[in-house]
Amino acid sequence: MEFKEIGKATWEFKEEGMKVPGIIFATEKMLGQMKKDRTIWQLKNVAGLPSIVKNALLMPDGHEGYGFPIGGVAAFPAEDGIVSPGGVGYDINCLLPESRILSPLGYWKRINEFKEYFHEIYQKNGVVLLEGNADVLTGYEEGRATYFMHKKYDGAVYEIITLAGTVKLTQDHPLITIRGRMMPHEVKEDEKLLVYPFEGAEYEYFAENEEELAIYAKLIGYLTGNGTLTHCGKKLRGIFFGKRTDLEKMKKDVEKLGYHAHLVERTRKHRIKNREFVSRTAELHVYSKEFVEKLIYLGAPVGNKTETEFRVPEWIKKAPLWIKRLYLAGFFGAELSSPSTSSKTGFYIPKINMNKIKRMEKNARAFLLDIAELLDEFGVDVGEIKVAERKGKKIRLRMGIGGREENIEKLYRKIGFEYNEKRMVAAMAAVLYIGLKRLYREEREKIRIKIRKYKKKGFSLAELQEMFSSKWANKRFIERAYYENKKPRAPLSIPSFREFLKEQVGYYSIFGALVSPIIEIRKGHYKGEVYDFTVEDSHRFVANGVVVSNCGVRLLLTNMEQKEVKPKIREIVQELFKNVPSGVGSEGKVRLSEDELNEVMVRGVDWAIENDYGWKEDKEGIEEYGCIEGADPSKISPTAMKRGKPQLGTLGAGNHFLEIQYVEKIHLPEVAKAFGFYEGQIVVMIHTGSRGFGHQVASDYINVVMGWAKKNNVRLADPELAYAPVNSKEGEAYIKAMKCAVNFAFTNRQMIMHWVRESFGKVYGSNVMDSMQIVYDVAHNIAKFEEHIVDGKNMNLIVHRKGATRAFPAGRKELPKKYMNIGQPVIIPGSMGTASYVLVGNPKGLEVSFGSTCHGAGRVMSRHEAIRKHRGEQVVRELGERGIVVKPATWSVAAEEAPDAYKDIDEVVHAVQLAGISNIVAKLRPIAVVKG
Repeated sequence: MEFKEIGKATWEFKEEGMKVPGIIFATEKMLGQMKKDRTIWQLKNVAGLPSIVKNALLMPDGHEGYGFPIGGVAAFPAEDGIVSPGGVGYDINCLLPESRILSPLGYWKRINEFKEYFHEIYQKNGVVLLEGNADVLTGYEEGRATYFMHKKYDGAVYEIITLAGTVKLTQDHPLITIRGRMMPHEVKEDEKLLVYPFEGAEYEYFAENEEELAIYAKLIGYLTGNGTLTHCGKKLRGIFFGKRTDLEKMKKDVEKLGYHAHLVERTRKHRIKNREFVSRTAELHVYSKEFVEKLIYLGAPVGNKTETEFRVPEWIKKAPLWIKRLYLAGFFGAELSSPSTSSKTGFYIPKINMNKIKRMEKNARAFLLDIAELLDEFGVDVGEIKVAERKGKKIRLRMGIGGREENIEKLYRKIGFEYNEKRMVAAMAAVLYIGLKRLYREEREKIRIKIRKYKKKGFSLAELQEMFSSKWANKRFIERAYYENKKPRAPLSIPSFREFLKEQVGYYSIFGALVSPIIEIRKGHYKGEVYDFTVEDSHRFVANGVVVSNCGVRLLLTNMEQKEVKPKIREIVQELFKNVPSGVGSEGKVRLSEDELNEVMVRGVDWAIENDYGWKEDKEGIEEYGCIEGADPSKISPTAMKRGKPQLGTLGAGNHFLEIQYVEKIHLPEVAKAFGFYEGQIVVMIHTGSRGFGHQVASDYINVVMGWAKKNNVRLADPELAYAPVNSKEGEAYIKAMKCAVNFAFTNRQMIMHWVRESFGKVYGSNVMDSMQIVYDVAHNIAKFEEHIVDGKNMNLIVHRKGATRAFPAGRKELPKKYMNIGQPVIIPGSMGTASYVLVGNPKGLEVSFGSTCHGAGRVMSRHEAIRKHRGEQVVRELGERGIVVKPATWSVAAEEAPDAYKDIDEVVHAVQLAGISNIVAKLRPIAVVKG
C-alpha cells in the first residue's frame, strides 16, 4: 500500500476496491503506528462503501475500531446514500475458553479449539485477530464464523444458569433475550433468554472426508426408517419421504455431496371406513447412480426393507460418537415417536416400531440390539423389546426407551432428531420442561426439609406458612410438609407440557431458538484468555446451550484561578465523586418513568432545563442547542429503554471523566477571549455520552441493517461495517433511534454539569457556581445531515464521525450566534494526567475533512495490556506526586487509563494544526480527575 504526502501531515492512498481515496491526517510517526494493525484496512473498507462522497478520512488520534476505524469520517448523499451503525459505534466481547460451541453437524468443541480453522491477521497489545471459516450453529440454522478473536482478560465474569445450560462470559458480552440484547449485569433472574437445549457429542477426528461421511450417516439413518433405494426400470433411485421443509434441508445436504435432488409433492386421496380425506406428501428423489451406489456401499438397505436383512453398518459402529449420533438422529427423525405426555406432566415412553416379514424377525431383533448398543454409548437405556402385532406373514416389533425422565432427557439432549424439525423442537422443549420440573422439585424439597426441621423446633404451621410461602411452595404444600413426610412432586401450578410446548414453538417460529428463564446469576473474576467469533449475518451462535449475540465532551468555565482552588482540591474531588455517579453499571440519582425517558429522547436538554437541571442560556453553548430534531422513541427497543432509564445523569467508566483543569497557555488571544479563557483560569471538562443506552441502540441496529444486507443479497467486506440505505425502512429507523441516543447524551452531560455546579457552589461558594458558564458541548460519535461543497457543487450529506468531532469555522449556519464570527470551539481531551486542548475550526477543514478534526489522544495500548502493565494504585500515586489528584471508581480503571496507554496528545493536536483543519486556541493542564 503506497501513501502519498499531499500536504503537511496529510497522506493519501487509493487501491482497487476503493471508490474514493483514503486521506489520513497524521505525522509520519503516527502513520507508521497505524500501519501496524487493521486501522488502515478498515479505512479502505469504508472507502469502498456504496455512494461514499469525496474521501474516507482518518484523524491523527485514529486507531482500530470494529468495522469503522475510530477517528474515521465519511459522508454519503443525504437522499439516497447509506447509514452505518458501525460508523457511529459498536463493540465486540468475549467468552471463556471452556464454552462449548455447537456445530451444525451436532458435535461440540470448546471455543479455544476453533483456532485451527483460522489464520492470524494481526496481533497487537495482546489482542489476536484471525480470519478464516468455521460453521457454527446459530439456533435455527447454520452460520459461518469468518473472524476469530482471542485476548488476555482480567476482570469480572458472569455465570448465567438456565434450564438449557450454563454459560460464562465477560461483563460486556451481550445476551439475547426475548426483549433484545442485554448485558450480563442488566439481566435479572427469570429474564427470558434464547437457548438451544441440545448438547450433541464431543468432536473427535474421524477421517479426512469426515464431513461427507457425516452427511451420509444422517441420510442412511433416515432412509433406514423412511426412504427406499428402489429399482426404476433398470436404474436404482433413492427416494426419501417426509415433510417438505425437512426434505428441503436434506436436499441441501445431498447437493453438498455433489448430487442433484428433486423435491416433489403428491396429493393423495384416502378412505378409511366411511371417511374420505386428502393428504399432501413430499418426496425427495435422487437419480444419480453414483449416489445410490455410495449409499449401498456404506450399508444402506436396498429394496423392500420389510423383506430385506440389514444391520447398523459396521463403519458406523466403529465411528466416533458424533457420527453415531447423526445416524441415530437420522433414524429417529423417521422412526422414533414424537415427544408427548400421557398426563399433564408425565411423558410417554419414546418408541421404535419395526415391521418385518416373520422369517426376518431374528434380523429385526439384531438390528434393534444394534440400536440399543449405540444408545448405551450415550448413557441412554432401552426398555423391553416386544412383539406389538402379528398379522398374516408380518410381524411388528416395538422397543421403548427407558421411561425415567433423566433417561429421556439424555436421549433428547445428546441425540435428538435430524430431518424432522417438529420433533427436534419438541425434544428440546421436553429437555427444558424436565429441567423445570426438576427445579421445582429441588426447590420444594429444600423448603420441605426446613419445614420438618422448624416443626421440631416448636414453630407453628401458621408461622412457617408466613415465612416460606413462595412461587415454589404455597400454603397447602407447607401444610402437607408439616404433617406428612413425603418427597415433593411438581406442583399443580406448573403448566402442562402441551401448553409449554405450544409456547416454545411460538418462540421458535419468531427467534429460531427456544426460551428459558435465568435460574441463577453468579458473578466472579477471571484471569486468562477469552474468545469470540464474528458470525456472518446473524451475529450469534450457541454456547453451552445459550444463544449468545455515543460520547461527547463539554467544557465549563469558572471565575477562579489555580491558587484559589488548590487549598480545597481534595474536598471538591470528593464532592464531585459523591454527586456524580460513576463506574461500570452506575445508576443515576434520578428515576425516570418511561414517559419521561421518551421526553428526554425527543426534547433533550429542554427537558433537563425545565426540570431545573441547568440554565436556559446553557443551550447557546451546545451543539444543536441540545436537541437534534427527528428522534423517535418508537424505534427504541425495550432493552435499550431498560438500560437507559437508570443511567441518565451518570459518568460511566473507561475513558469517561470529570477533570478540573487550568488554562496553561493561550495560543490565539482574540479567539480565547471570545471563548472566555484567560491564563491560570480554572475550567471543568466533562467527558461522557449516552452510556449503555447508546450502546444498546448500536447493538440493536447492527442486526437490523445486517438483515437488510441479507435480504438484498449484499456482500459485506466486514460484517461490523453493515449498512442500509438512508431512505430504506431500516436506515430511517436507525437514524431516528440514533437521534434519541444523541439527545440522551446531551441531557446526560447537562445533568452532570448541574451537579458539578452544585458541588463547586458547596465547596467554594455560590458566586463561583453562578460564574460557571458553558463554553461548548460537542458530540464525538454521530451521523449528521450537513451541507458541504463537493467538486464545486453544494450537496446535502449524511456525515459519519466515529471518534471524531465537528470543527466548523466562522460563518456556518449551525453555529450559535456568539461563535458565528469566530468559529466553533473544539474540545480535545488528553489522557489522564496529560494536557487537553481547545481548538477552533479552520476554513480549510470544510474543504478537506467535511469540517471534522480529532477527538482526543487515541489509544495505543489495549485496556487489558494496560491493566497487566500498570497497578492502579501506582498510577494514582505517580500522578499525585505531579500534583494531580485522581479519584477513580476502581483501581483497575486507573490502570487501564494510564497516560502511556494513549498517543501523545501534543503530537495529535500538532498534526491537525499542521494539516490546517483546526487551530490551537488554548492548552489546558489537569489538577484533579474523577474517573468512572
